[in-house]
Amino acid sequence: MKKMHLLLVPWLLISSAALPAAGLQVWPNPAEVQVNAAIAFTVQGLEPGGSLSWEIIPASLGNIDQSGLFTASGKPGRGMVRAIAKSKDGRTMLGHAMIKVLGSKPGRLTVSVSPSRAEIKIGETLRFTARIVMPDENIKTEWLVIPNDLGTIDARGSFTAEGAGKGRIVALAKGPGKYGLGQAQISVRPSGKVSDLSVVVSPKRIKLQPKNRIRLAVQVQDPEGKTVPARIRYLLSPPELGTIDQDGNFTAGEKAGLGVIKVEAASGQAYGSDRVFVIVSEKSSRYQIKIKPSQVVLEGKSSVKFEVEVWDENGSPVIPPALDWKLIPEGLGSITPQGLFTAGDRTLSGKIVVQLPAEFDRSRDAASVKIQNQRRNTIRINPPKASLKPGQMLQFSAVINDSRGNPAGDQRITWKLQPENLGIITPQGLFTAGAAARSGLIIAELPQEFGVGRAIAPVSVSSYQVKINAPPNQYNIHSGEQVAFAASVRDANGNDLSGSAFFEWEAKSSVAGFGNIDQNSGLFHAGQPSKLPADGYIMVRVSINGLPAGTDGIKITIR
Repeated sequence: MKKMHLLLVPWLLISSAALPAAGLQVWPNPAEVQVNAAIAFTVQGLEPGGSLSWEIIPASLGNIDQSGLFTASGKPGRGMVRAIAKSKDGRTMLGHAMIKVLGSKPGRLTVSVSPSRAEIKIGETLRFTARIVMPDENIKTEWLVIPNDLGTIDARGSFTAEGAGKGRIVALAKGPGKYGLGQAQISVRPSGKVSDLSVVVSPKRIKLQPKNRIRLAVQVQDPEGKTVPARIRYLLSPPELGTIDQDGNFTAGEKAGLGVIKVEAASGQAYGSDRVFVIVSEKSSRYQIKIKPSQVVLEGKSSVKFEVEVWDENGSPVIPPALDWKLIPEGLGSITPQGLFTAGDRTLSGKIVVQLPAEFDRSRDAASVKIQNQRRNTIRINPPKASLKPGQMLQFSAVINDSRGNPAGDQRITWKLQPENLGIITPQGLFTAGAAARSGLIIAELPQEFGVGRAIAPVSVSSYQVKINAPPNQYNIHSGEQVAFAASVRDANGNDLSGSAFFEWEAKSSVAGFGNIDQNSGLFHAGQPSKLPADGYIMVRVSINGLPAGTDGIKITIR
């Protein structure tokens, strides 16, 4: 009988715990902590007068005290934190949170490079310096130039410009169990005119099937028309269209698409460039189509007529029954079935694609379009972002510059809130935060009659202070690069509550292919944006005990 009693106890515990399992929430969930570090857990839904106990599954992950303070063991792993609540009448409620114990990582050094931005001419030299927070004698610094054809840099940080273009200077600091890097943006200009060299690439248009190959021929001449040797660099956009080596051999990728190969040439102190339009098509066509003009630059709201020529495999002209027009991006403007294109009111670059119907093998061609809106203004809001307490007031102002960068004088700005219940803003830009915790945008707009313009400032209304720690390469992130973002949250007294808060991350951008961020960890993966440079925002929403605590956002740039 005694043995039977021992066998029944686990079953009784499981059944009594499983019945009323709803209603108990554990925060943060999920949670991450380094080995031998601690994190505090809290519960929501505990009935008054009830008791609370904690359990770690598996127990080898660490231990947790009665207050919910979990201390990780010395080994990484994954598991669960279980909260067990018992009410006065004997009912049991369970709550769970997933936890990950991370392995120890090397110490991170904080490195800054000075100057952080620089612009020099080919042949000039500039000295960069690296500042390392709390260095020791075992720290070594290594310098890199990206891309390396911009110039050379020695062990002391002395950079000599050799090729025109934009890139970055990177300082790598390494030591026993420690590492870090700092970056500076560098722009190298030709010493003379930007178009000193005449660069001609042949063919000007490439149409290939997937995985087929072609070689580009490049001719470089000086201002007197003499052919000169030059350093050639090929840039393919978008990169997934294929590959091109430094000898000009282009191999089409596996998928159909449109793109451009930019060819840059530098010789001594001179520089020049040319472009090649690329079409990768799934199959060869019996019909050829050509759009004219192939390139056009026009002002916003103006129009241009595109003509199309079609011929068969014998070279005989063909008149198709219809043409399919497409604008990339759609905001480029509008186009009629007859090819009359009207530009939009934004400064924008894109493509106009024309395609034959199915009975003509859907052959297609494209033209490059650049829209320059001379009346477009640039608006900057001050402050660029804000975090306020409920009911707090803050004066926003706007600085307006015309398309040439000159001050546009006093213009009539229209102030808006998004969402509207974020608070109240006067026509003069005086904002009063609402009573509820929420996040949104302050929007400053310039009406059409004053030249158009728009700017936004992220705003967070909360009793807590949330802040994203900006990385050193905030405005100089490269395609394919990974950046780890982190944030902190403090209460009104300045106490750090980050350990008991839940962070939810989001990346926003109007540029296609900008990138994505892990919702829980804050690890951002820069994508392959459809245009460079590409601006976007990293946003974080914070909650404590299941209730909103605030938000923050910072602007980042992919170059």
